[in-house]
Amino acid sequence: MDRICALGNKNHNPLKQLVQRLAYFLESNKLSIANLLRRLGATAEEGVSLHKFGEFLKAKVEKRRELADLQ
Repeated sequence: MDRICALGNKNHNPLKQLVQRLAYFLESNKLSIANLLRRLGATAEEGVSLHKFGEFLKAKVEKRRELADLQ
């Protein structure tokens, strides 16, 4: 996440804003990535389905984007 957020040119990295919002969500809710995965019903080893993660992003992180764009 740090590497994606470090890139300065937004046009070069279209995921930068999404990753920044996700980082803010994690910080605001005092969650680690492992905690977030557990909250979504998965372990770090299993991961979480793309559909479920897209639904989480749409509901909590990037409400203005279409679900299809987040998956």
